[in-house]
Amino acid sequence: MDSTIHKCRTCRTSMCRFRAENRRVIKRHFNTIISAKVGLYYATTSPQVTSAHKHYFFYQLDIIGFTKEAAGIIHDEFSKRGVISEPIEVDASSTLNSFRDFSALLVGTPTWNTGAEEMRSGTTWDNILEEVRSENLLGKKVAVFGCGDSISYGDYFCDAIEEIHSAFAKSGAMMVGKVDTTGYDFIHSKSVQDGYFLGLALDQVNEGHLTEERVRSWCSQLIKEGVE
Repeated sequence: MDSTIHKCRTCRTSMCRFRAENRRVIKRHFNTIISAKVGLYYATTSPQVTSAHKHYFFYQLDIIGFTKEAAGIIHDEFSKRGVISEPIEVDASSTLNSFRDFSALLVGTPTWNTGAEEMRSGTTWDNILEEVRSENLLGKKVAVFGCGDSISYGDYFCDAIEEIHSAFAKSGAMMVGKVDTTGYDFIHSKSVQDGYFLGLALDQVNEGHLTEERVRSWCSQLIKEGVE
């Protein structure tokens, strides 16, 4: 019998080693890693918005990719506690169909065009929010995170969190991940209810030094709330 020691090609850690005769164990190990239980999604500003507002500062923020960056930080932190997908950019053609692949969802959005008469976030979520509302996500745990600018846009800080939260709540999802507003400095946000943000609010522009700790605390909270 071949007793060669094999290193796991997926996680590549020195501690994850199996003998060749235990190939079934190896297969289960791979499946555990690649079959994420938690889906991680993020959106960017919609093409219509960016083409019409290229001279605006918030357009530049989206180019820098703060929401994508935040999703990466959340991924790295949550991975220490549970099995999560790589960050998935919201795409109208495939996002809805992929929701069913996960037992829980972490969904992120930048804030753009908030304060407008329409209930829209101005992001790529706009293309599917109506469908999200009519989806049957009964019992699926969903947590929202969002990026904003508490100084330049302090009157609408992370407003899009509420818009995304509302859509998923109407789908029957179990909404988790509220965050105490203590420690935040902003004027107003429709994403605040009873002293709590409806999700994780991040300000990479003015409070980037607080992001990692906020993400760390949020991920620990999500595990306690059964997101795993």
